[in-house]
Amino acid sequence: MVLYIEDQWDENLFKDLQEEGFEVIVKENGDEAIKALNAHNDRIKAILLDIMMPPGEELEKIIHKLDILPRVLPGNKSGIAFLEYLRIKEIKIPVVVLTANPVPEIEEEAVKRGVKKYILKSSEEVSSIYIAEQIRKAIEG
Repeated sequence: MVLYIEDQWDENLFKDLQEEGFEVIVKENGDEAIKALNAHNDRIKAILLDIMMPPGEELEKIIHKLDILPRVLPGNKSGIAFLEYLRIKEIKIPVVVLTANPVPEIEEEAVKRGVKKYILKSSEEVSSIYIAEQIRKAIEG
């Protein structure tokens, strides 16, 4: 199962991933994603994560309580906070980032937190098949 976390998710990508053999569940914010992890932790084999997603109330509380986000990063960093949540909770599910955010510092922070692949939506190489390949590679290690 792939947990696809994206507030403006792509229905074509969702269908293509299913056609590539993945069971996919979509969550649109950090709170929904945390609930899905708790409910399906043993079945989720990979996470496809957007960096600029709504955190939801619970993830927002975690962000403020733990003061976990580097202050130097510009813009919405809820995806980085979600990665930090995974690290703190010792959740070892591989993560592939699919984002429109080309900021090198954010990519660096994501990779520090264990992201297997950082894919820019605007990149010419991005296709559903390419994304599925990267998910498979992340699962296989």
